[in-house]
Amino acid sequence: MKALRLLIIAGVTGFAFMYFAGAATADHGRDNRTVKMRDDCDPATFNAVLGAGACVGDGHTTFGEFFAALSNGGDHHWRFNPAMTGLKEGHGLKLVNRGGEGHTFTKVDSFDAGGCVPELNGPLGLPGRDPAFCRDVFADPAAVLPPGGHDSVAASMLTPGTNRFQCMIHPWMTTTVKVVADH
Repeated sequence: MKALRLLIIAGVTGFAFMYFAGAATADHGRDNRTVKMRDDCDPATFNAVLGAGACVGDGHTTFGEFFAALSNGGDHHWRFNPAMTGLKEGHGLKLVNRGGEGHTFTKVDSFDAGGCVPELNGPLGLPGRDPAFCRDVFADPAAVLPPGGHDSVAASMLTPGTNRFQCMIHPWMTTTVKVVADH
């Protein structure tokens, strides 16, 4: 729980990280898609377990309900919306955190390895990411998008084909972005 508490508090206090290597820049094209980060954390119960400031939202899912949902693949209130989207090559993504906790938006090759918080990976039956990968991800002070935060993924960071993004704190939060070449 200590690792989870530190990661969530880091996100809430603004120690956010870049969701993958390289600087993200705004891409203001009309065809950009918005990905919303959502959760439903109940501040009273999350902050009682994880510490003050872990949840600053107005959600209704208690920490006990959240943790119990891990055995079923994670709480459905914690999600990226949409879970799948498409873009023409040359356009980027806009990100907005509508939840009460910090979330990452990390580019990954696959979703099967889980995230960087062992306390959440274990109940999900996921092995977890390589510790070196997690250190690299969270070494960047812009890794966690805090509640209410906005960011973007530049078109140059998206490759034609399938691009996968996952929250390294809540690993069931995933989205797939299909980029189609613009001919």
